[in-house]
Amino acid sequence: WTGDNMGKWDHLTISVPMLLSMSMGGLSYVGADVGGFFYDPSEELLTRWHQFGIWYPFYRAHAHLETKRREPWVLGETCITRVREAVSTRYQMLPTWYTRMMEFTEMGAPVLRPLYFDTLGLDHGVWPHID
Repeated sequence: WTGDNMGKWDHLTISVPMLLSMSMGGLSYVGADVGGFFYDPSEELLTRWHQFGIWYPFYRAHAHLETKRREPWVLGETCITRVREAVSTRYQMLPTWYTRMMEFTEMGAPVLRPLYFDTLGLDHGVWPHID
């Protein structure tokens, strides 16, 4: 969990390096409050955050009690459809999530991984040495 974030675009953006860092550091069941805990996100931001948040190991919409209601059905049919499609994609990915959690449990491999993680130890010119 990244702490009490805000429903702003820059908080969505910063969630990526924060969650990758936490995962690589051994805390793999991580996520950010989708939509932000404080502040009132726009409908577009909330929809995009759900579409992105399905890729967090810990995916939840969570907000402070003094923020506006932000369930997809409150925001209209477009939001409902897009969030439903995103959640459906997450359910289709359950075998991947189970595999990643098993790899974390048995081998300590992070659930969220940077692109280079699976090619560590292979020399593909990913890390050229420059003097």
